[in-house]
Amino acid sequence: MTSPFCATHIDSRFLLDITERRYYERGLAYAEEDRVMLHSLEPLGVSATVNGSEDYSVQLAWRDGALHGSCDCPLGQQQEFCKHQVAVALTWSRQLAGDHTPASGRRKARPTADNPLQAVQRWLAAQSPQALQALVLELAEHDRGLRQRLLSQAQLSSAPPQEWRKAVSALLGRRRFMDYRDSVAYAKHLATLPALLEQARQRNPVAALDLHEYAFKRLVAIYEDCDDSAGHVGDRLRALAHSHPEFARSANVSNLPKRVFDLRMLDQWSLSPKLEVYLALLGNAGIAALEHATLQALHDDASPGRRLSAEALLEETARCGGSVEAMLQWFARQCSSGWDYLEMARRCREHGREREQTNWLERGIRACPDDDRLKATLAATYTRDGMTEEALQLCWEVFTRTLSEKAYLALREAVHATHAAWQPWRERAMAAVTAKHSLKGYAQDLQVRLLLAEGEHSAALQASAAHQADIAMPTWERLLQVAESHDAHFAVHIHKLLIESKVARTNSQGYSDALIWLRSLQRLCDMQTTQREFDEYLVHLRQHYRAKRTFIEMLSKGFGSASGA
Repeated sequence: MTSPFCATHIDSRFLLDITERRYYERGLAYAEEDRVMLHSLEPLGVSATVNGSEDYSVQLAWRDGALHGSCDCPLGQQQEFCKHQVAVALTWSRQLAGDHTPASGRRKARPTADNPLQAVQRWLAAQSPQALQALVLELAEHDRGLRQRLLSQAQLSSAPPQEWRKAVSALLGRRRFMDYRDSVAYAKHLATLPALLEQARQRNPVAALDLHEYAFKRLVAIYEDCDDSAGHVGDRLRALAHSHPEFARSANVSNLPKRVFDLRMLDQWSLSPKLEVYLALLGNAGIAALEHATLQALHDDASPGRRLSAEALLEETARCGGSVEAMLQWFARQCSSGWDYLEMARRCREHGREREQTNWLERGIRACPDDDRLKATLAATYTRDGMTEEALQLCWEVFTRTLSEKAYLALREAVHATHAAWQPWRERAMAAVTAKHSLKGYAQDLQVRLLLAEGEHSAALQASAAHQADIAMPTWERLLQVAESHDAHFAVHIHKLLIESKVARTNSQGYSDALIWLRSLQRLCDMQTTQREFDEYLVHLRQHYRAKRTFIEMLSKGFGSASGA
């Protein structure tokens, strides 16, 4: 039975399973530097602010058997478990464990009831409309962004539709280059745009649709000059694009196919909603008109960006009841590379044309005989069609050319599909690895990785033990994961190899990595009740690396000073 989650169980090993070591180390430093301010602290969740290059908001929650996190930093926006989330996780763990001991005094989490914003909300609720009006005007006098926001909304509330563009234009601003920080601030500035457009939709749906499309086109032009590394402006633009169908539904205009086409030709970042969202509004006639406009644009030698947008739209029209044949004919004329043939095969498969899919793959191999992607895909197609011997031959060709784990596993599946014994083929594959002269000293390492890939853990451990000098450090890290459950003694040995390889790098990063592995070794020795072996290894490190003063200082800080060393 899985034990219930407790934040006090969060440690280096837990975090290194869900993030990269570099993020862990930086997050650990942030936690030690007391950069985390916890706002709410619960058994299964926490929210906090982390003071990095700027303040970042972090939320962590345990659900569905895993720790989920979010952060508004650039990495967090890409769904990475960033250093800020690591720092919050470590601080959360220490708070619940009752660790309040750093020199600076660790900041305690504020109870949710003491959140300053809640106090502000209560105070605002008690004010009169006149007092609130005076407060907002006073703030707007000193805040250009707020002042512009209020002006835009005021203009839109009373101005005739022909004047609405001025309000939206004032909010969007002019086209100019914006660096990362400017883009983040600009995205926050755009927060009121949806409400502004919704206000217009309530007054005049047709004019509001025109206004929406004007805003989208203006924002696309601005977006082209943004350093939007954090993705905030892109998120605003995507949200705007995804609200277009609702505005179109309210307006009920007859020229919707042209409007959709014009917007999609501007979108080079796939921000728009899928065409199927418009299907009920466009109908069959609208899809046909859209398909015609798209093919016309493609035949008119559009720019590269416009052509990519048109080709993506053409595929979508085929999915929504347009002509599959017209779509395939267009792309068939463009085939000139292995990737093009693969894409033709994908399109045929997507529309249930399996025989045509096979034909395109076979044509692709004739045109590009060295393209292993085509061979691997055709092998899978042959297997589907019961042509297992042909599939096996292709898989063998791909494996002997690439010697990759993926190709090795595909070869194994192909052998199983023919109902042949796998062991002779495994031996043949391993012999092919040994015979590959370009591998030189890496053949043994690759063989171990292939065994790991197919789940032959005992064989992988035996092979690595017999050829230790030929095994690369990343492979040792993979082996460690299985050694702990198969051979704890060998796992201790692997830990020592990893630790000493990191120390040998002779830099702070290497030393930090070594200490992480050392803590992992300590945990393993605790589990195996071999703490004495760990203590003896610490003595060995202090003696053997005593000339590396920085490492010895870090070792002493992490594991205490040597007694009598």
